[in-house]
Amino acid sequence: MALSIITRTAAPDDVCIDIAEALRYMGYKHAQPDQQMFALIQDCISELKNAVNYTACLSEISISVRDNEIDFGFLQIKSRDLSKNLSGCDRAVLFAATIGAGADRLIAKYGKLQPSRALILDALGSAAIEGWCNLLNEQVRASAEKNNRFLRPRFSAGYGDFPIAIQPQLLTVLDARRKAGIYLTDSCMMLPTKSVSAVIGVSDRPRASKAGCAACGQTDGMYKI
Repeated sequence: MALSIITRTAAPDDVCIDIAEALRYMGYKHAQPDQQMFALIQDCISELKNAVNYTACLSEISISVRDNEIDFGFLQIKSRDLSKNLSGCDRAVLFAATIGAGADRLIAKYGKLQPSRALILDALGSAAIEGWCNLLNEQVRASAEKNNRFLRPRFSAGYGDFPIAIQPQLLTVLDARRKAGIYLTDSCMMLPTKSVSAVIGVSDRPRASKAGCAACGQTDGMYKI
């Protein structure tokens, strides 16, 4: 199935790296870093910005949702959680996004030289890909609203009962390796590691709904607080 695929990029300063999000990944939860740690985090942000390469590929497709089954055209799956998320949608935006392999190389370098800095960079990398996905989400939302259309929260493979095993089909149909440099390991994990794929439902009706962890339905996610 050949899709019309859009490739997008962003400059390092266009993407918000949420320090509070990074601190949560680092295990701070409600605590605050001291001045020395905060200065180190700021230094790491500057270094990470020199390493990132924000890239994404997106495609909007027609879908049908019936009971717990979703038909994407190139793929039919059963997922109660994704069906609930896409209820009322007749289209969906598929995307794969990454901050690039440079971030992985930077984290690996400090993993050998300065593990504490590697930990901070890893957390900031996770916050960076989240920020990049948020920016893409807002771009998709702005486009949809011009046509009086509404989005559902983005939903990634691995959320709830949406199987991670669909990653090969999703990345293949998006041509993600060629267009964004994203590929999969044998266990369906994306490389570069700070990469995300997701589905965003598009509907002609708004719906109050939760985003992020709240949309997943899982209670034991590694970043759940």
